[in-house]
Amino acid sequence: MKCDIQKTHLCVYSNGLCRTNANCESWQVCDMNQTCRAAPGYCDSDSQCDPVFEYCNPSPHRCGPAPGYCVSDTNCDSWKKCDAISKHCYLISGMCDLDADCDTWQSCEIKTHICKPKTGFCLSDENCVAWAKCDTATKKCVSRQGYCLAQNECNEWEECSSTTHICVARRDRCGTNADCGKWQYCSTSTHDCKAQLGSCDVNSDCVSGEVCNQQTHKCQ
Repeated sequence: MKCDIQKTHLCVYSNGLCRTNANCESWQVCDMNQTCRAAPGYCDSDSQCDPVFEYCNPSPHRCGPAPGYCVSDTNCDSWKKCDAISKHCYLISGMCDLDADCDTWQSCEIKTHICKPKTGFCLSDENCVAWAKCDTATKKCVSRQGYCLAQNECNEWEECSSTTHICVARRDRCGTNADCGKWQYCSTSTHDCKAQLGSCDVNSDCVSGEVCNQQTHKCQ
Protein backbone atom coordinates (compact mmCIF):
# COMPACT_ATOMS: atom_id res chain seq x y z
CA MET A 1 0.00 0.00 0.00
CA LYS A 2 0.96 3.67 -0.25
CA CYS A 3 -0.15 6.95 1.29
CA ASP A 4 -2.50 9.12 -0.77
CA ILE A 5 -0.73 12.38 0.11
CA GLN A 6 -2.46 14.47 -2.55
CA LYS A 7 -6.08 13.80 -1.55
CA THR A 8 -7.19 11.62 1.39
CA HIS A 9 -3.98 11.04 3.34
CA LEU A 10 -5.13 7.45 3.70
CA CYS A 11 -3.27 4.26 2.90
CA VAL A 12 -4.43 3.01 -0.49
CA TYR A 13 -3.51 0.03 -2.60
CA SER A 14 -0.81 0.62 -5.17
CA ASN A 15 -1.98 0.52 -8.77
CA GLY A 16 -2.83 -3.06 -9.75
CA LEU A 17 -2.34 -4.50 -6.25
CA CYS A 18 -5.07 -5.73 -3.89
CA ARG A 19 -6.19 -7.72 -0.89
CA THR A 20 -9.69 -8.65 -2.11
CA ASN A 21 -11.64 -8.44 -5.36
CA ALA A 22 -13.19 -5.23 -4.11
CA ASN A 23 -9.81 -3.51 -4.48
CA CYS A 24 -9.79 -4.25 -8.24
CA GLU A 25 -11.76 -3.08 -11.26
CA SER A 26 -15.13 -4.71 -11.93
CA TRP A 27 -13.62 -6.90 -14.67
CA GLN A 28 -10.74 -8.10 -12.45
CA VAL A 29 -10.14 -10.50 -9.53
CA CYS A 30 -7.45 -10.41 -6.84
CA ASP A 31 -5.07 -13.39 -7.15
CA MET A 32 -2.92 -15.06 -4.47
CA ASN A 33 -0.08 -12.65 -5.22
CA GLN A 34 -2.37 -9.77 -4.27
CA THR A 35 -2.37 -8.58 -7.87
CA CYS A 36 -5.45 -7.60 -9.89
CA ARG A 37 -5.85 -9.94 -12.85
CA ALA A 38 -8.48 -10.28 -15.59
CA ALA A 39 -11.46 -12.33 -14.37
CA PRO A 40 -12.59 -15.39 -16.40
CA GLY A 41 -14.11 -14.17 -19.66
CA TYR A 42 -12.10 -10.94 -19.55
CA CYS A 43 -8.60 -9.99 -20.68
CA ASP A 44 -5.83 -7.46 -20.07
CA SER A 45 -3.51 -8.37 -22.96
CA ASP A 46 -3.73 -9.69 -26.52
CA SER A 47 -1.87 -12.83 -25.50
CA GLN A 48 -5.01 -14.06 -23.74
CA CYS A 49 -6.97 -14.03 -27.02
CA ASP A 50 -7.00 -16.16 -30.17
CA PRO A 51 -3.81 -15.03 -31.99
CA VAL A 52 -5.36 -15.71 -35.40
CA PHE A 53 -8.08 -13.05 -35.42
CA GLU A 54 -8.65 -11.62 -31.93
CA TYR A 55 -7.27 -8.86 -29.73
CA CYS A 56 -8.08 -7.63 -26.24
CA ASN A 57 -10.62 -4.85 -26.71
CA PRO A 58 -9.55 -2.18 -24.18
CA SER A 59 -13.06 -0.87 -23.58
CA PRO A 60 -14.97 -3.97 -22.41
CA HIS A 61 -11.71 -5.83 -21.64
CA ARG A 62 -12.93 -8.81 -23.59
CA CYS A 63 -11.40 -10.73 -26.48
CA GLY A 64 -13.00 -9.84 -29.79
CA PRO A 65 -12.25 -9.70 -33.51
CA ALA A 66 -9.29 -7.45 -34.33
CA PRO A 67 -9.95 -4.57 -36.77
CA GLY A 68 -10.79 -6.07 -40.18
CA TYR A 69 -11.70 -9.44 -38.66
CA CYS A 70 -15.10 -10.74 -37.63
CA VAL A 71 -17.26 -13.57 -36.32
CA SER A 72 -20.53 -12.06 -37.58
CA ASP A 73 -21.73 -9.21 -39.81
CA THR A 74 -22.16 -7.00 -36.74
CA ASN A 75 -18.36 -6.89 -36.38
CA CYS A 76 -18.07 -5.30 -39.85
CA ASP A 77 -18.88 -1.86 -41.23
CA SER A 78 -22.42 -1.50 -42.58
CA TRP A 79 -21.15 -1.77 -46.18
CA LYS A 80 -19.37 -5.08 -45.49
CA LYS A 81 -20.19 -8.67 -44.54
CA CYS A 82 -18.31 -11.32 -42.56
CA ASP A 83 -16.72 -14.36 -44.19
CA ALA A 84 -17.27 -17.09 -41.59
CA ILE A 85 -14.30 -19.12 -42.86
CA SER A 86 -11.55 -16.50 -43.19
CA LYS A 87 -12.97 -14.30 -40.36
CA HIS A 88 -12.42 -11.30 -42.62
CA CYS A 89 -14.87 -8.51 -43.46
CA TYR A 90 -15.45 -8.22 -47.21
CA LEU A 91 -17.13 -5.52 -49.29
CA ILE A 92 -20.74 -5.96 -50.40
CA SER A 93 -21.05 -5.86 -54.19
CA GLY A 94 -21.18 -2.26 -55.40
CA MET A 95 -19.72 -0.88 -52.15
CA CYS A 96 -16.19 0.42 -51.61
CA ASP A 97 -13.50 1.96 -49.42
CA LEU A 98 -11.30 3.22 -52.27
CA ASP A 99 -11.62 3.91 -56.01
CA ALA A 100 -9.65 0.71 -56.60
CA ASP A 101 -12.59 -1.28 -55.16
CA CYS A 102 -14.77 -0.09 -58.07
CA ASP A 103 -14.80 -0.76 -61.81
CA THR A 104 -12.54 1.45 -63.92
CA TRP A 105 -15.52 3.59 -65.02
CA GLN A 106 -16.55 4.22 -61.41
CA SER A 107 -15.22 6.10 -58.39
CA CYS A 108 -15.86 5.52 -54.69
CA GLU A 109 -18.12 8.03 -52.97
CA ILE A 110 -16.48 8.09 -49.52
CA LYS A 111 -19.59 9.44 -47.75
CA THR A 112 -21.84 6.54 -48.80
CA HIS A 113 -19.17 3.95 -49.70
CA ILE A 114 -21.01 3.33 -52.98
CA CYS A 115 -19.31 2.89 -56.36
CA LYS A 116 -20.78 5.57 -58.63
CA PRO A 117 -20.20 6.34 -62.33
CA LYS A 118 -17.47 8.83 -63.16
CA THR A 119 -18.40 11.93 -65.17
CA GLY A 120 -19.50 10.86 -68.65
CA PHE A 121 -20.18 7.27 -67.58
CA CYS A 122 -23.40 5.63 -66.46
CA LEU A 123 -25.06 2.63 -64.84
CA SER A 124 -28.53 3.43 -66.17
CA ASP A 125 -30.35 6.12 -68.15
CA GLU A 126 -30.87 7.99 -64.87
CA ASN A 127 -27.15 8.87 -64.86
CA CYS A 128 -27.48 10.65 -68.21
CA VAL A 129 -28.99 13.99 -69.21
CA ALA A 130 -32.46 14.09 -70.81
CA TRP A 131 -31.21 13.96 -74.43
CA ALA A 132 -28.92 10.96 -73.79
CA LYS A 133 -29.21 7.30 -72.80
CA CYS A 134 -26.82 4.79 -71.20
CA ASP A 135 -24.96 2.38 -73.47
CA THR A 136 -24.80 -0.73 -71.28
CA ALA A 137 -21.84 -2.12 -73.25
CA THR A 138 -19.51 0.89 -72.88
CA LYS A 139 -21.15 2.34 -69.72
CA LYS A 140 -21.14 5.73 -71.44
CA CYS A 141 -23.92 8.23 -72.06
CA VAL A 142 -24.71 8.44 -75.79
CA SER A 143 -27.20 10.61 -77.66
CA ARG A 144 -30.73 9.30 -78.08
CA GLN A 145 -32.38 8.86 -81.48
CA GLY A 146 -32.89 12.31 -82.99
CA TYR A 147 -30.28 13.96 -80.76
CA CYS A 148 -26.52 14.49 -81.03
CA LEU A 149 -23.53 14.72 -78.74
CA ALA A 150 -20.84 15.65 -81.27
CA GLN A 151 -20.57 17.14 -84.75
CA ASN A 152 -19.76 13.81 -86.40
CA GLU A 153 -23.24 12.54 -85.53
CA CYS A 154 -24.82 15.04 -87.95
CA ASN A 155 -24.89 15.29 -91.75
CA GLU A 156 -22.22 17.34 -93.53
CA TRP A 157 -24.67 20.23 -94.03
CA GLU A 158 -25.75 20.19 -90.37
CA GLU A 159 -24.24 21.09 -87.00
CA CYS A 160 -24.97 19.81 -83.49
CA SER A 161 -26.67 22.49 -81.42
CA SER A 162 -24.93 22.88 -78.06
CA THR A 163 -28.25 24.07 -76.58
CA THR A 164 -30.77 21.50 -77.80
CA HIS A 165 -28.35 18.75 -78.88
CA ILE A 166 -30.30 18.39 -82.10
CA CYS A 167 -28.74 18.40 -85.58
CA VAL A 168 -29.77 21.64 -87.30
CA ALA A 169 -29.02 23.00 -90.77
CA ARG A 170 -25.97 25.23 -91.05
CA ARG A 171 -26.53 28.79 -92.29
CA ASP A 172 -27.63 28.80 -95.95
CA ARG A 173 -27.75 24.97 -95.85
CA CYS A 174 -30.94 22.96 -95.64
CA GLY A 175 -32.82 19.71 -95.36
CA THR A 176 -36.19 21.10 -96.44
CA ASN A 177 -37.54 24.40 -97.80
CA ALA A 178 -38.46 25.34 -94.23
CA ASP A 179 -34.72 25.77 -93.48
CA CYS A 180 -34.47 28.50 -96.15
CA GLY A 181 -35.79 32.03 -96.60
CA LYS A 182 -39.26 32.65 -98.07
CA TRP A 183 -37.64 33.65 -101.40
CA GLN A 184 -35.56 30.45 -101.52
CA TYR A 185 -35.93 26.73 -102.07
CA CYS A 186 -33.77 23.83 -100.80
CA SER A 187 -31.65 22.01 -103.36
CA THR A 188 -32.00 18.31 -102.51
CA SER A 189 -28.73 17.48 -104.29
CA THR A 190 -26.45 20.00 -102.56
CA HIS A 191 -28.55 20.93 -99.51
CA ASP A 192 -28.01 24.59 -100.32
CA CYS A 193 -30.65 27.32 -100.12
CA LYS A 194 -31.07 28.85 -103.57
CA ALA A 195 -33.12 31.77 -104.83
CA GLN A 196 -36.48 30.89 -106.34
CA LEU A 197 -37.27 31.94 -109.89
CA GLY A 198 -37.86 35.70 -109.86
CA SER A 199 -35.90 36.21 -106.63
CA CYS A 200 -32.21 36.67 -105.87
CA ASP A 201 -29.54 36.26 -103.20
CA VAL A 202 -26.59 37.82 -105.02
CA ASN A 203 -26.15 40.05 -108.11
CA SER A 204 -25.21 37.05 -110.26
CA ASP A 205 -28.81 35.81 -109.87
CA CYS A 206 -29.92 38.86 -111.88
CA VAL A 207 -29.60 39.69 -115.59
CA SER A 208 -26.84 42.00 -116.76
CA GLY A 209 -27.35 45.57 -115.61
CA GLU A 210 -29.47 44.66 -112.56
CA VAL A 211 -28.48 44.26 -108.93
CA CYS A 212 -30.03 42.19 -106.11
CA ASN A 213 -31.86 44.22 -103.49
CA GLN A 214 -30.86 42.50 -100.21
CA GLN A 215 -34.00 43.84 -98.50
CA THR A 216 -36.57 42.53 -100.97
CA HIS A 217 -34.42 39.87 -102.65
CA LYS A 218 -35.64 41.15 -106.00
CA CYS A 219 -33.55 42.19 -108.98
CA GLN A 220 -33.79 45.89 -109.85
